[in-house]
Amino acid sequence: MMMHPALHRFLGYALVSIGLGACGDTPATPPSAVAPSASAVRIAPSPLRIAVGADSQAIAIVTDDRGTILSNQDVRWSSTNVSVAFVTDGGLVQGRAAGTAIITAIVGNHIGLDTVTVVGPTS
Repeated sequence: MMMHPALHRFLGYALVSIGLGACGDTPATPPSAVAPSASAVRIAPSPLRIAVGADSQAIAIVTDDRGTILSNQDVRWSSTNVSVAFVTDGGLVQGRAAGTAIITAIVGNHIGLDTVTVVGPTS
């Protein structure tokens, strides 16, 4: 079967155009990388025991759904009993009075909890 010359030219131009479009000057754009998101938060050390008047640095360990530790996460800290154990925005726990408190580290919708026991001086 013979192809009409005009159709042959059209198909030739179409194939060349498709080929040039696929191999154009602009490199293919890679898919955008999606930053991994937190799926769990835990606090270390756990449990935490400090003396009245002492400080201890708590660390929020944030992991994704594969268990990979994520850095540079925005952590919000709090304490259930600031008169016993106060926690700063940076996670520094300060023993204020003998007793027990729970500190929390919140990253997105995920919460890590840690029990803090503050002990007073012994006689």
